[in-house]
Amino acid sequence: MDESKAVDNTVTQQAKLTACLIVKDEERFLPACLASLSGIADEIVIIDTGSSDATKEIASSKGTILYAYAWEDDFAKARNFAIEKATGTHILMIDADERLGKESKDKIDRFLREYPLSLGQVAIKSPYQQSDGLTYTASSKVTRIFPNLSTIRYQGRIHEQIISTDPSIQTVATGIILEHDGYALSDQAMRDKTKRNLKLLEAELEREPHNAYLHFQVGKTLVADRQQEEALEHYELALVSAQEQATYRPELLMATLYLLKDMKFQDKIWAWVRWGLERYNDYPDLYFFVAKALMEFQVDNLPMIQQCLELCISLGDRSEQYPCVDGTGTFLAQFNLGVFYEVQNQWEEAQNHYQSSLDQGFTPAKAALDRLQSKVLLMKKR
Repeated sequence: MDESKAVDNTVTQQAKLTACLIVKDEERFLPACLASLSGIADEIVIIDTGSSDATKEIASSKGTILYAYAWEDDFAKARNFAIEKATGTHILMIDADERLGKESKDKIDRFLREYPLSLGQVAIKSPYQQSDGLTYTASSKVTRIFPNLSTIRYQGRIHEQIISTDPSIQTVATGIILEHDGYALSDQAMRDKTKRNLKLLEAELEREPHNAYLHFQVGKTLVADRQQEEALEHYELALVSAQEQATYRPELLMATLYLLKDMKFQDKIWAWVRWGLERYNDYPDLYFFVAKALMEFQVDNLPMIQQCLELCISLGDRSEQYPCVDGTGTFLAQFNLGVFYEVQNQWEEAQNHYQSSLDQGFTPAKAALDRLQSKVLLMKKR
Protein backbone atom coordinates (compact mmCIF):
# COMPACT_ATOMS: atom_id res chain seq x y z
CA MET A 1 0.00 0.00 0.00
CA ASP A 2 1.23 3.52 -0.83
CA GLU A 3 2.78 5.00 2.35
CA SER A 4 1.29 8.47 1.85
CA LYS A 5 -2.20 7.00 1.47
CA ALA A 6 -1.70 5.00 4.64
CA VAL A 7 -0.72 8.12 6.56
CA ASP A 8 -3.57 10.08 4.96
CA ASN A 9 -6.09 7.46 6.13
CA THR A 10 -4.61 7.44 9.62
CA VAL A 11 -4.72 11.23 9.83
CA THR A 12 -8.33 11.26 8.71
CA GLN A 13 -9.21 8.94 11.59
CA GLN A 14 -6.96 10.35 14.31
CA ALA A 15 -3.72 12.29 14.02
CA LYS A 16 -1.04 11.67 16.62
CA LEU A 17 1.64 14.30 17.15
CA THR A 18 5.11 13.34 18.37
CA ALA A 19 7.32 16.17 19.59
CA CYS A 20 11.02 15.38 19.09
CA LEU A 21 13.91 17.05 20.92
CA ILE A 22 17.70 16.66 20.69
CA VAL A 23 19.21 17.72 24.04
CA LYS A 24 22.42 18.04 25.99
CA ASP A 25 22.65 19.85 29.34
CA GLU A 26 19.34 21.68 28.91
CA GLU A 27 18.13 21.71 32.54
CA ARG A 28 17.68 25.49 32.34
CA PHE A 29 15.30 25.50 29.37
CA LEU A 30 13.73 22.03 29.21
CA PRO A 31 10.98 22.45 31.86
CA ALA A 32 9.42 25.43 30.06
CA CYS A 33 9.65 23.68 26.70
CA LEU A 34 7.92 20.55 27.98
CA ALA A 35 5.26 22.60 29.78
CA SER A 36 4.40 24.34 26.49
CA LEU A 37 3.83 20.93 24.86
CA SER A 38 1.47 19.69 27.57
CA GLY A 39 -1.94 18.80 26.17
CA ILE A 40 -0.71 19.28 22.61
CA ALA A 41 1.88 16.59 21.89
CA ASP A 42 0.59 13.03 22.20
CA GLU A 43 4.14 11.74 22.58
CA ILE A 44 7.46 13.40 23.40
CA VAL A 45 10.67 11.71 22.24
CA ILE A 46 13.89 13.10 23.71
CA ILE A 47 17.30 12.15 22.34
CA ASP A 48 20.00 12.91 24.90
CA THR A 49 23.51 13.24 23.49
CA GLY A 50 25.39 13.11 26.78
CA SER A 51 23.94 15.43 29.43
CA SER A 52 25.82 15.78 32.70
CA ASP A 53 23.25 18.01 34.44
CA ALA A 54 19.66 17.22 35.45
CA THR A 55 18.31 17.09 31.89
CA LYS A 56 17.65 13.33 31.88
CA GLU A 57 15.97 13.43 35.28
CA ILE A 58 13.69 16.27 34.15
CA ALA A 59 12.79 14.39 30.95
CA SER A 60 12.02 11.18 32.82
CA SER A 61 9.89 12.95 35.43
CA LYS A 62 7.69 14.47 32.72
CA GLY A 63 6.76 11.16 31.10
CA THR A 64 8.82 11.59 27.95
CA ILE A 65 10.40 8.73 26.01
CA LEU A 66 14.14 9.14 26.57
CA TYR A 67 16.93 7.67 24.45
CA ALA A 68 20.69 7.93 24.90
CA TYR A 69 22.51 8.73 21.67
CA ALA A 70 26.24 8.83 20.90
CA TRP A 71 26.90 12.25 19.38
CA GLU A 72 28.52 12.08 15.92
CA ASP A 73 28.92 15.81 15.16
CA ASP A 74 25.88 15.55 12.90
CA PHE A 75 22.56 17.19 13.77
CA ALA A 76 20.72 15.62 10.83
CA LYS A 77 21.64 12.12 12.00
CA ALA A 78 20.42 12.88 15.52
CA ARG A 79 17.13 14.36 14.29
CA ASN A 80 16.56 11.43 11.94
CA PHE A 81 17.20 9.03 14.83
CA ALA A 82 14.46 10.84 16.77
CA ILE A 83 12.06 10.53 13.83
CA GLU A 84 12.72 6.79 13.65
CA LYS A 85 11.74 6.44 17.32
CA ALA A 86 8.52 8.45 16.91
CA THR A 87 5.22 6.57 16.62
CA GLY A 88 3.04 9.55 15.74
CA THR A 89 1.52 10.27 12.35
CA HIS A 90 3.24 13.66 12.48
CA ILE A 91 6.44 15.11 13.90
CA LEU A 92 6.97 18.46 15.62
CA MET A 93 10.71 19.10 15.83
CA ILE A 94 11.41 21.54 18.66
CA ASP A 95 14.58 22.58 20.50
CA ALA A 96 14.83 22.62 24.28
CA ASP A 97 15.37 26.40 24.29
CA GLU A 98 12.09 26.93 22.44
CA ARG A 99 8.52 27.09 23.70
CA LEU A 100 5.36 26.49 21.74
CA GLY A 101 3.39 29.74 21.54
CA LYS A 102 0.20 29.90 23.60
CA GLU A 103 -2.03 30.39 20.57
CA SER A 104 -0.50 27.53 18.57
CA LYS A 105 -2.72 24.59 19.55
CA ASP A 106 -5.57 25.51 17.20
CA LYS A 107 -3.07 26.13 14.40
CA ILE A 108 -1.52 22.70 14.93
CA ASP A 109 -4.96 21.08 14.87
CA ARG A 110 -5.80 22.92 11.66
CA PHE A 111 -2.53 21.86 10.02
CA LEU A 112 -3.07 18.21 10.94
CA ARG A 113 -6.65 18.37 9.69
CA GLU A 114 -6.25 20.37 6.48
CA TYR A 115 -2.65 19.71 5.38
CA PRO A 116 -1.85 16.16 6.54
CA LEU A 117 0.64 15.53 3.74
CA SER A 118 2.45 18.89 3.76
CA LEU A 119 5.59 20.29 5.32
CA GLY A 120 4.62 22.98 7.82
CA GLN A 121 6.59 26.18 8.34
CA VAL A 122 6.55 27.73 11.81
CA ALA A 123 7.70 31.18 12.93
CA ILE A 124 10.72 31.22 15.25
CA LYS A 125 10.56 34.35 17.43
CA SER A 126 13.96 35.34 18.86
CA PRO A 127 14.29 38.42 21.10
CA TYR A 128 17.56 40.38 21.07
CA GLN A 129 18.86 43.77 22.17
CA GLN A 130 20.16 46.47 19.87
CA SER A 131 22.60 49.27 20.63
CA ASP A 132 19.66 51.64 21.23
CA GLY A 133 18.77 49.62 24.34
CA LEU A 134 15.46 48.39 22.95
CA THR A 135 14.51 44.73 22.69
CA TYR A 136 13.61 43.57 19.20
CA THR A 137 12.19 40.24 18.05
CA ALA A 138 13.46 38.55 14.90
CA SER A 139 10.98 36.30 13.12
CA SER A 140 12.10 33.60 10.72
CA LYS A 141 10.29 30.74 8.98
CA VAL A 142 11.53 27.16 9.45
CA THR A 143 9.94 23.83 8.54
CA ARG A 144 9.34 22.02 11.84
CA ILE A 145 6.07 20.06 11.56
CA PHE A 146 5.58 17.34 8.97
CA PRO A 147 4.10 13.87 8.36
CA ASN A 148 6.06 10.90 9.64
CA LEU A 149 7.02 9.46 6.26
CA SER A 150 10.20 7.64 5.25
CA THR A 151 10.56 10.08 2.32
CA ILE A 152 11.03 13.03 4.71
CA ARG A 153 14.37 13.30 6.50
CA TYR A 154 16.96 15.87 7.55
CA GLN A 155 20.16 16.62 5.66
CA GLY A 156 23.22 18.58 6.79
CA ARG A 157 25.52 18.13 9.76
CA ILE A 158 24.64 21.58 11.11
CA HIS A 159 21.86 24.05 10.27
CA GLU A 160 20.21 20.94 8.91
CA GLN A 161 17.22 21.22 6.61
CA ILE A 162 14.23 18.93 6.15
CA ILE A 163 14.11 17.35 2.70
CA SER A 164 11.31 15.42 1.01
CA THR A 165 12.15 13.09 -1.86
CA ASP A 166 8.48 13.13 -2.87
CA PRO A 167 7.89 16.09 -5.24
CA SER A 168 4.16 16.07 -4.45
CA ILE A 169 4.83 17.18 -0.85
CA GLN A 170 4.19 20.92 -0.58
CA THR A 171 5.27 23.45 2.06
CA VAL A 172 2.63 25.57 3.80
CA ALA A 173 2.71 28.35 6.40
CA THR A 174 1.01 27.22 9.61
CA GLY A 175 0.97 30.31 11.84
CA ILE A 176 2.51 28.19 14.62
CA ILE A 177 4.95 30.16 16.79
CA LEU A 178 8.02 28.88 18.62
CA GLU A 179 9.47 31.33 21.13
CA HIS A 180 13.25 31.03 21.21
CA ASP A 181 15.38 31.70 24.30
CA GLY A 182 18.72 30.46 23.00
CA TYR A 183 20.34 33.90 22.99
CA ALA A 184 19.89 33.99 26.77
CA LEU A 185 22.85 31.64 27.22
CA SER A 186 25.74 32.59 29.49
CA ASP A 187 28.80 34.10 27.81
CA GLN A 188 30.78 30.88 28.27
CA ALA A 189 27.95 28.70 26.97
CA MET A 190 27.57 30.96 23.94
CA ARG A 191 31.33 30.80 23.25
CA ASP A 192 31.26 27.02 23.49
CA LYS A 193 28.25 26.80 21.17
CA THR A 194 29.87 29.17 18.66
CA LYS A 195 33.13 27.20 18.67
CA ARG A 196 31.26 23.92 18.14
CA ASN A 197 29.12 25.32 15.33
CA LEU A 198 32.08 26.89 13.55
CA LYS A 199 33.98 23.60 13.60
CA LEU A 200 31.04 21.72 12.08
CA LEU A 201 30.31 24.41 9.49
CA GLU A 202 33.92 24.62 8.33
CA ALA A 203 33.97 20.85 7.89
CA GLU A 204 30.81 21.06 5.79
CA LEU A 205 32.24 23.93 3.77
CA GLU A 206 35.30 21.86 2.90
CA ARG A 207 32.94 19.32 1.34
CA GLU A 208 30.77 21.95 -0.38
CA PRO A 209 32.90 25.07 -0.94
CA HIS A 210 30.35 26.66 -3.30
CA ASN A 211 27.31 26.20 -1.06
CA ALA A 212 25.93 29.73 -0.55
CA TYR A 213 23.76 28.73 2.39
CA LEU A 214 26.78 27.32 4.23
CA HIS A 215 28.70 30.55 3.61
CA PHE A 216 25.75 32.45 5.11
CA GLN A 217 25.76 30.26 8.22
CA VAL A 218 29.54 30.51 8.59
CA GLY A 219 29.18 34.29 8.38
CA LYS A 220 26.51 34.33 11.11
CA THR A 221 28.69 32.20 13.36
CA LEU A 222 31.73 34.41 12.76
CA VAL A 223 29.66 37.47 13.69
CA ALA A 224 28.78 35.77 16.97
CA ASP A 225 32.52 35.12 17.41
CA ARG A 226 33.23 38.82 16.68
CA GLN A 227 35.25 38.06 13.56
CA GLN A 228 33.60 40.76 11.48
CA GLU A 229 35.92 40.99 8.48
CA GLU A 230 35.91 37.24 7.93
CA ALA A 231 32.12 37.17 8.37
CA LEU A 232 31.67 39.88 5.75
CA GLU A 233 33.65 37.86 3.20
CA HIS A 234 31.31 34.90 3.64
CA TYR A 235 28.18 37.09 3.58
CA GLU A 236 29.12 38.83 0.35
CA LEU A 237 30.15 35.58 -1.30
CA ALA A 238 26.80 34.07 -0.32
CA LEU A 239 24.86 37.07 -1.63
CA VAL A 240 26.36 36.94 -5.10
CA SER A 241 26.16 33.14 -5.41
CA ALA A 242 22.77 32.37 -3.83
CA GLN A 243 19.98 31.48 -6.22
CA GLU A 244 17.40 34.19 -6.92
CA GLN A 245 14.61 32.14 -5.33
CA ALA A 246 16.60 31.20 -2.21
CA THR A 247 14.25 31.85 0.71
CA TYR A 248 17.11 32.81 3.03
CA ARG A 249 18.53 35.54 0.77
CA PRO A 250 16.48 38.45 2.20
CA GLU A 251 17.65 37.49 5.70
CA LEU A 252 21.22 37.23 4.39
CA LEU A 253 20.94 40.73 2.89
CA MET A 254 19.76 42.22 6.18
CA ALA A 255 22.51 40.42 8.13
CA THR A 256 25.07 41.86 5.71
CA LEU A 257 23.68 45.39 6.01
CA TYR A 258 23.63 45.37 9.81
CA LEU A 259 27.19 44.03 9.89
CA LEU A 260 28.31 46.78 7.51
CA LYS A 261 26.59 49.35 9.73
CA ASP A 262 28.46 48.04 12.77
CA MET A 263 31.69 48.26 10.76
CA LYS A 264 30.83 51.82 9.57
CA PHE A 265 31.28 50.87 5.89
CA GLN A 266 28.87 53.43 4.47
CA ASP A 267 29.82 53.11 0.79
CA LYS A 268 29.25 49.36 0.84
CA ILE A 269 25.98 49.83 2.71
CA TRP A 270 24.43 52.00 0.02
CA ALA A 271 25.70 49.71 -2.76
CA TRP A 272 24.02 46.68 -1.16
CA VAL A 273 20.89 48.72 -0.38
CA ARG A 274 20.54 49.51 -4.09
CA TRP A 275 21.11 45.84 -4.90
CA GLY A 276 18.44 44.87 -2.39
CA LEU A 277 15.85 47.38 -3.58
CA GLU A 278 16.15 46.02 -7.12
CA ARG A 279 15.05 42.62 -5.78
CA TYR A 280 12.94 43.28 -2.68
CA ASN A 281 11.20 46.61 -3.10
CA ASP A 282 8.30 45.51 -0.87
CA TYR A 283 10.46 44.49 2.10
CA PRO A 284 9.75 46.75 5.12
CA ASP A 285 12.90 45.66 6.97
CA LEU A 286 15.01 47.07 4.16
CA TYR A 287 13.38 50.51 4.27
CA PHE A 288 13.50 50.46 8.07
CA PHE A 289 17.22 49.77 7.92
CA VAL A 290 17.79 52.66 5.51
CA ALA A 291 15.97 55.07 7.82
CA LYS A 292 17.91 53.89 10.88
CA ALA A 293 21.25 54.03 9.03
CA LEU A 294 20.58 57.56 7.78
CA MET A 295 19.82 58.64 11.34
CA GLU A 296 22.80 56.83 12.87
CA PHE A 297 25.27 58.22 10.33
CA GLN A 298 23.62 61.66 10.63
CA VAL A 299 23.11 61.92 6.89
CA ASP A 300 21.38 65.21 6.05
CA ASN A 301 18.39 63.74 4.24
CA LEU A 302 15.32 64.16 6.43
CA PRO A 303 12.83 63.63 3.57
CA MET A 304 14.37 60.22 2.82
CA ILE A 305 14.14 59.14 6.47
CA GLN A 306 10.49 60.18 6.58
CA GLN A 307 9.72 58.52 3.25
CA CYS A 308 11.33 55.21 4.27
CA LEU A 309 9.44 55.01 7.58
CA GLU A 310 6.15 55.91 5.91
CA LEU A 311 6.82 53.23 3.28
CA CYS A 312 7.31 50.72 6.09
CA ILE A 313 3.87 51.55 7.45
CA SER A 314 2.23 51.42 4.04
CA LEU A 315 3.78 47.99 3.38
CA GLY A 316 2.71 46.72 6.80
CA ASP A 317 3.51 43.31 8.23
CA ARG A 318 5.19 41.10 5.61
CA SER A 319 6.29 38.30 7.95
CA GLU A 320 4.42 35.71 5.86
CA GLN A 321 6.56 36.71 2.89
CA TYR A 322 9.93 37.62 4.41
CA PRO A 323 12.01 36.93 7.50
CA CYS A 324 11.31 40.08 9.50
CA VAL A 325 11.96 41.90 12.71
CA ASP A 326 8.57 42.21 14.38
CA GLY A 327 7.16 45.70 13.97
CA THR A 328 9.23 47.06 11.08
CA GLY A 329 6.02 47.57 9.13
CA THR A 330 3.94 48.56 12.14
CA PHE A 331 4.83 49.65 15.70
CA LEU A 332 8.61 50.10 15.23
CA ALA A 333 8.09 52.30 12.19
CA GLN A 334 5.48 54.33 14.09
CA PHE A 335 7.81 54.69 17.08
CA ASN A 336 10.72 55.87 14.93
CA LEU A 337 8.50 58.35 13.13
CA GLY A 338 7.68 59.65 16.60
CA VAL A 339 11.40 60.11 17.26
CA PHE A 340 11.81 61.73 13.84
CA TYR A 341 9.14 64.34 14.54
CA GLU A 342 10.16 64.88 18.17
CA VAL A 343 13.72 65.92 17.28
CA GLN A 344 12.22 68.45 14.86
CA ASN A 345 9.94 69.79 17.63
CA GLN A 346 6.83 68.70 15.72
CA TRP A 347 5.29 67.48 18.94
CA GLU A 348 1.74 66.81 17.80
CA GLU A 349 2.94 64.56 14.97
CA ALA A 350 5.37 62.87 17.35
CA GLN A 351 2.61 62.25 19.88
CA ASN A 352 0.33 60.72 17.24
CA HIS A 353 2.98 58.24 16.10
CA TYR A 354 4.07 57.33 19.63
CA GLN A 355 0.42 56.72 20.50
CA SER A 356 -0.05 54.52 17.42
CA SER A 357 3.01 52.52 18.42
CA LEU A 358 1.72 52.12 21.98
CA ASP A 359 -1.73 51.11 20.72
CA GLN A 360 -0.02 48.30 18.78
CA GLY A 361 1.58 46.98 21.97
CA PHE A 362 5.05 48.56 21.90
CA THR A 363 5.45 49.47 25.57
CA PRO A 364 8.60 51.68 25.21
CA ALA A 365 6.33 54.17 23.44
CA LYS A 366 4.72 54.93 26.82
CA ALA A 367 8.01 56.32 28.17
CA ALA A 368 8.43 58.35 24.98
CA LEU A 369 4.93 59.81 25.37
CA ASP A 370 5.59 60.70 29.01
CA ARG A 371 8.89 62.34 28.08
CA LEU A 372 7.25 64.28 25.28
CA GLN A 373 4.43 65.52 27.51
CA SER A 374 6.94 66.69 30.13
CA LYS A 375 8.86 68.53 27.43
CA VAL A 376 5.70 70.24 26.17
CA LEU A 377 4.71 71.33 29.70
CA LEU A 378 8.18 72.71 30.32
CA MET A 379 8.10 74.71 27.10
CA LYS A 380 4.67 76.12 27.97
CA LYS A 381 5.95 77.33 31.36
CA ARG A 382 8.70 79.25 29.62
